[in-house]
Amino acid sequence: MTSLVHALRCGQILLMDGAMGTELMKAGLTPGSSSESWNLSKPDAVRRVHAEYVTHGARCLLANTLLARPTAHDSSTTPKLDWARVIKAGVELARRECPPGGFVLGSVGPPVTTGRPSACDEVAGIRWQLTQLQEAGVDGILLETQTSLAALGEVLADSKPTVPLLLSFAFRTTSSGPMLADLNEGPEEAAKFAERWSGAVIALGVNCGREMSLKAVCDVLRRYRRTTKLPLFARPNAGTPERRGDAWCYPVAPQDIADATCEMVNAGATMLGGCCGTTPLHIAAMLEVLGRRASAWSPSI
Repeated sequence: MTSLVHALRCGQILLMDGAMGTELMKAGLTPGSSSESWNLSKPDAVRRVHAEYVTHGARCLLANTLLARPTAHDSSTTPKLDWARVIKAGVELARRECPPGGFVLGSVGPPVTTGRPSACDEVAGIRWQLTQLQEAGVDGILLETQTSLAALGEVLADSKPTVPLLLSFAFRTTSSGPMLADLNEGPEEAAKFAERWSGAVIALGVNCGREMSLKAVCDVLRRYRRTTKLPLFARPNAGTPERRGDAWCYPVAPQDIADATCEMVNAGATMLGGCCGTTPLHIAAMLEVLGRRASAWSPSI
């Protein structure tokens, strides 16, 4: 059993970091450009984001590698990069700021097919990315914001991971409850999928999502728990962004996240963090609740 697996099963709550992309936008990243390229061009900015999250309580950091693969980018608009170097630098930057006893996860986003030659290219690109992250020395790999069980199954079919995998799905709110963002499949189908890969997959989560309230995130966790015994985690975003003047603002405040922390843990989460729009202050708000009430929670896996 790896130390990451133990951390997810020991009954304590492992605190992750929050968003990277929206934090880098505050430092000058333009919408639509590659945040991962900053691992090489502006490493100090990436490092500072990691450091802020650690200062505010995070023990598990995501490397800035979400779409660090050539097949996810339009070569006509994105400068040609050595993506292997981008990945290695991203892992090194996170590792440099990771606290003692903490963890660094490689981040892998869903297949990007719009404007790409074929979905097959992206499946091959993701498999390549998994290999590069393993070679860079991550403690585990988070396949996040996944929306298609079929596409994810293709990625995993011929993969031979040497580090633990964590799966996180993005849902949308419908009249029937949360459904996978691209399909009419609910949390139960996602949990059954994760169970089929439980030899490699060590945890199942929910992140981001379209019009997904914090209550909807908790609903996903409860429905996961009724279907699987895998450790669960949640990384909600800070709500759907709203246009205010020249800027996009996220409506979910740190106190809103704090108010939902208890319910997410009681719904089964043993790891918590944030997605789009969340900041170090959101992570600090979670930590305050966890520190104050941790003895009251002992999730069983």
